Amino acid sequence: VSEQLICELFKYQNRLKIRYLPEKIFSNVLIETTTNIAVNSAILAIKSGMDRDETVNVFMTALLKDIALLSPHLKSRGHFNIHPVVGYEYLKNNYDLPPTVLLGVLHHHETGDGLGFPQGLLGNSIAPYAKIIQIIEMFFALKKYYSTNVVLKAEIKDKLSNKHIKYDPIYMEKFLANLEVFPTNTIFKLNTGDIVTVVKKDKKAALFPRVRILKNYSNIYKDGALIDLDSAHGIEIVSKVYYVEED
Repeated sequence: VSEQLICELFKYQNRLKIRYLPEKIFSNVLIETTTNIAVNSAILAIKSGMDRDETVNVFMTALLKDIALLSPHLKSRGHFNIHPVVGYEYLKNNYDLPPTVLLGVLHHHETGDGLGFPQGLLGNSIAPYAKIIQIIEMFFALKKYYSTNVVLKAEIKDKLSNKHIKYDPIYMEKFLANLEVFPTNTIFKLNTGDIVTVVKKDKKAALFPRVRILKNYSNIYKDGALIDLDSAHGIEIVSKVYYVEED
């Protein structure tokens, strides 16, 4: 199944984008989130130049990384911070998996600044698959807790910065270049009440695109005005709009 899915992703690789999908299919939220993270990790692997075999392995790593939390047999075996070790040992002893997958499971909570767990590894010591998965997990966490993208703008920018030492800068650059939070031509409402459509996404400001005013309600901007939300102080997207009311 993994190989079939990855083959399909490669067929459409030029059109693939990294997207957040809220929980809506499975009854188990952790399984839902894990599946979505695995698919988006595979997309980031493809965009980073990995071949099909490596991409399959990234996908498997992302699916298996939390087995110690998902399996009733394993999840009672200790503190959260050791679940990567529990999962790694279980998979190593019971399945014939590539070493790269096993290391990805073990390292998926390590961060480049050495403040991760369970080993406190620095950037160059962390398995590549884990580096990819970390970025996707960070994005899903931001979207979950800041679903309208208006809360703590400075913190979000900091986390998505290429210079942020927690995340690999090469994979982060690929992530930002292929991230789609606000698709072009989608209609949204600003916190000013104005209705806008997205006209451009800058990879360095993926959560704060350029928009055009479709309907002015605030008298701050005229209809048709262009706004760069990355630099517009206090102007932010608050919700999606499915139709624009006529006067």
